[in-house]
Amino acid sequence: RLESSEKMVEASVKQRDESIVNLGTLKKKYDDAVDQEQAILFRVNEAERSKGVLLEALRVANLDLTDLKAEHDGEKKIADDREQEVEELLSRQKSCSEEHEGLVVAEGNTLDELNEIRSQNKEIEDGNSHKREEMHKLRVERDSLLKDRAKARKVRELIDAKTVTADKD
Repeated sequence: RLESSEKMVEASVKQRDESIVNLGTLKKKYDDAVDQEQAILFRVNEAERSKGVLLEALRVANLDLTDLKAEHDGEKKIADDREQEVEELLSRQKSCSEEHEGLVVAEGNTLDELNEIRSQNKEIEDGNSHKREEMHKLRVERDSLLKDRAKARKVRELIDAKTVTADKD
């Protein structure tokens, strides 16, 4: 029973250690996702500022469409590229947000597992403590029986010695 309990404790400790490693990995992924999201937000803001500048340039270009037609076409192309970049960045931001949500759920699950393992370890430790107490009681009882047996053997030896002496007389 003790070996089985020890194996369960070892397995539980190993599972806890693996959960801690997994938690560290999830934490790093979470931190990386947050960093990436911040970088994307910065780029989105930068692209939106650029978009505002370009839209103003388009408004001015429309005032003098005849003279600035070539410039207008170039600005429109740039504005479209920036718009596409904004859409791509928004799509990436959405993906990062979804990944972040998944990581938060995974972190919660991992923490739940870790708490369950801790609870199991506590139960195992409590069981081991109880078994140690039982083993101690059994040892004390065994030692008492061994002392009683030794006393009985001495008494038997004394009786045998007296019997031999009596038989000689």
